[in-house]
Amino acid sequence: MTRNSKKLNRKPNTNFKPPIPQPEQNPNLQGFGADNPFGLSFVVPTEMVNLPSEGKYYPASSPVHGKKAVEIRHMTAREEDLLSSIDETNSENVFERLIDGLLVDKTISSFDFLEEDKMAILYNARKTGYGKDYKAISYCDSCKDSTEFIFDLEKVSIKNQNETVNFDPESGCFTVKLPVTGLEVKLRRMSSNDIESLQTERQKKQGLGIDFNYTISYLARAIFSVNEVQEKKMLLNLLEILPAADAKFMMNYDKNLFPQIDTTQEVACTVCGTVAEREVPLSWAFFRTDV
Repeated sequence: MTRNSKKLNRKPNTNFKPPIPQPEQNPNLQGFGADNPFGLSFVVPTEMVNLPSEGKYYPASSPVHGKKAVEIRHMTAREEDLLSSIDETNSENVFERLIDGLLVDKTISSFDFLEEDKMAILYNARKTGYGKDYKAISYCDSCKDSTEFIFDLEKVSIKNQNETVNFDPESGCFTVKLPVTGLEVKLRRMSSNDIESLQTERQKKQGLGIDFNYTISYLARAIFSVNEVQEKKMLLNLLEILPAADAKFMMNYDKNLFPQIDTTQEVACTVCGTVAEREVPLSWAFFRTDV
């Protein structure tokens, strides 16, 4: 008799009790087990936001370098409390705090992002938080009345994807050729901290009665080299005699080089029904549903 035959011929265990079938667990009841009275998941949903820059225009040292998308969580009551405090005076600060709070990857902060990528995150956060329809009060050119326009945030897209941009991630500089003098300039993109520093410099100098030229101060910070020359004194001397067209080109060079958020869409006036093309107005009230 084999070992297996003994197992097959064993006497039945009269004390055996079959397990009681358990109800199937609903994945939305995490956090309270089967006693969850709400029927809601306690794991906040997340989504991936495609970055207009595709991570191309960041220095190699940036945590956003090479990232085509970032993961953000959906807004909750915590964000609603933050956004209820927003007004004309603090909107930029609140927007940055919102982005920091929503990012899943905490090695990245709002200060690391280019402006276009920040906008992509904010538009997606608004859409998932309050729905795709955004109602904004604006002036109608047809009936001359202040009226409500309803924008569809699903129609927000990316434009101006220029594949000819000459960007070096190691130096963090863009190389451009000036239209009048033909000089080859390496420019670094100004951050929000740079702009804030410029404003502080302006206030200090004006307070002391010292002349302040915003264009020259801006370009002095933005220019890394001209025809490979990096000496600051030489570059400042150049800025004093540089044609206005070349200076304006450098001040605005990034506006047509980089992918941008396109919010233009056809909307109808709720008073007269006239349909017109408009851009989604992004102001401090973008996340306020009570104004």
